[in-house]
Amino acid sequence: VWIACKRNQAPIAWKEFATKADIDLRTLHRTTKLLIRTLSLKIHPASPVDFVAKFSGKLDLTHKVEQKAVKLLEEFIRKKSGMNPLSLAATALYVACLQSETQRTQKSIAQTAGITETTLRNTLQMLFPAKKGSKSKKRRYV
Repeated sequence: VWIACKRNQAPIAWKEFATKADIDLRTLHRTTKLLIRTLSLKIHPASPVDFVAKFSGKLDLTHKVEQKAVKLLEEFIRKKSGMNPLSLAATALYVACLQSETQRTQKSIAQTAGITETTLRNTLQMLFPAKKGSKSKKRRYV
């Protein structure tokens, strides 16, 4: 089922699927990898953009905020690659909410994305580092 979701661009995270299917995460990884190898399937890695619509729907965000998050993701992907798509999508939504003056807490966005608030903040710090020599610890993403 996880492979079918991936092949049909239905974004689902490993943890989320394992929880809903009531299966051990390690078993899911092993079985999926075995099936992919045995059947010679090509599964592309998840894109953070795939998760934006899903998360924004759960958070009841406007289409404008969603579009802003997708634009931010395009910039993020150019800056950093190989990062967790869930944390990138959550961070983009958080910044888009701040820029749109839509009030959503880090906690609500992190819970929706299935990550911790700390992961959200760490991703934010990686994507928006404080300027060198600046005494202010405020980051410029608004």
